[in-house]
Amino acid sequence: MNPRQSVTELFSTFIEFVDDRFSRWGSDRTLRQNMLCCLKQLETRVSDDYWVLYWYKHWQQQPKSIAEQHLSAYLQEPCYWAAQRMTSRQTGVQYRVSDCFQRAIVEVPTVLSGYSPHQAASLRTYASLCFGNVMRDMLRQQREADSRTDWGLLRKLSQKRLTESLQMSGLSADTIACYRL
Repeated sequence: MNPRQSVTELFSTFIEFVDDRFSRWGSDRTLRQNMLCCLKQLETRVSDDYWVLYWYKHWQQQPKSIAEQHLSAYLQEPCYWAAQRMTSRQTGVQYRVSDCFQRAIVEVPTVLSGYSPHQAASLRTYASLCFGNVMRDMLRQQREADSRTDWGLLRKLSQKRLTESLQMSGLSADTIACYRL
């Protein structure tokens, strides 16, 4: 993976996968134009950390805004590396890097809501830890489901949910009653 060089790239590009591998950085036109406009207004060169705090403050005022999209673009690399670590460490993992990445990157709003810029960790470091936790939970749940026998899964299923499932599959009331016994 070639790292992004400019501030504009950091806050406006997203990973594109081909065959479960990093292919290239795809640019979002709207985010790119927004970043260029913001950069033009400042007229001075500022660090990535400034922009992280800038977009984070905007996100706090208005979640689900363009600020969240900029921060999601910024967090692409830590999420990718967390997915890469997770799939390379685990033996027998049936998830690919792109699967883990997709599962974790949707948690950006959760990551942002738990982040505190006043703590010692940067957003990148904090997000990397959070993404790793999300992926570990996903793998743990998968292992738990895989280790269950059909009988064990039925025992965990309540009578109400069993009846609803059987009704949804179109079985008659008599057949459902037999299955419930």
